[in-house]
Amino acid sequence: SQMEEKEERDKLYEFLIDKFQWTKEEIEAKVHTHPDAHTIDSWRPYCDSLFPGAMMCKNLFLKDKKKGGIWLVVAKWSAVIDMKALTKEFGVGSGCLRFGPDDVLEAMLGVKKGSVTPLGLYKSSSAPVTVVLDSEMLSTDDTKLLFHPMRNDHTMVWSAGDFKKFLQISGHSFQLKDFPHDESQ
Repeated sequence: SQMEEKEERDKLYEFLIDKFQWTKEEIEAKVHTHPDAHTIDSWRPYCDSLFPGAMMCKNLFLKDKKKGGIWLVVAKWSAVIDMKALTKEFGVGSGCLRFGPDDVLEAMLGVKKGSVTPLGLYKSSSAPVTVVLDSEMLSTDDTKLLFHPMRNDHTMVWSAGDFKKFLQISGHSFQLKDFPHDESQ
């Protein structure tokens, strides 16, 4: 519900104020509201107008249905993500890498499908989530990245340097991966 999403977003902001030493005003300056955006295509018009030159990021919450391993893949919007290649790379049995179920997504990141965000990682420092980032996102510490702050009718802009610091503070290391990109999609 909207109320639960607001509570989760407020908890994220409290974490950022406490651990990042950001003020409420600094956080509010990084966030813009817009209509719900469940997909990259529905999100793009808002990002292009509100954050010109910033990088929209897509997020895949994946689970090994047999062994239970969990991955959060965060990539530039144009990344071409080959699930078969990831299955091999992650050492998962053929056909076992799936989108994580709603209950696991909600328990680990505090969000529902359509609102997946790496910002939910602040909730799960002890959880065994393997974070895989598109190397293009971190090409410079000044690269501007766009994520939903726990709800898909808000967008928050982060510098790549601050995002790396966020992962560190929230207890998550990450792996970099070079994804192919198709900007015509």
